[in-house]
Amino acid sequence: MKLQLTAGLLDFLTSQGYRYCFSRTTLSGSDDDKVTITLTPVHSQPKIRHLPKAYNTHSCINNEPRQMAAGLDDVLILIELKRDVLIAYFNYMISPRTENVSLTDSKPPLMYIQK
Repeated sequence: MKLQLTAGLLDFLTSQGYRYCFSRTTLSGSDDDKVTITLTPVHSQPKIRHLPKAYNTHSCINNEPRQMAAGLDDVLILIELKRDVLIAYFNYMISPRTENVSLTDSKPPLMYIQK
């Protein structure tokens, strides 16, 4: 599932051990050509020569993504999360005082999540 990038989401991901993001830039294909940047968090530093085919580049999660979370004009910044990370993030949002929410202890979601 994809969520819009926020500073709080980045804080959660760094608390879970994510340090880097793959990045993919696309255009909407319409007349106004809206730019969309999709980030996928990863724990270890990717090798530039071995990026997954769908991605253009990677960056440290606290560099470019942190700046993007502040907002860019006419650019939609999304972050793609796996289901278990998404559930842990929702649990964290419900009770943010819980430090380092375990991904393995996540309860089933209270709502249906459409991909």
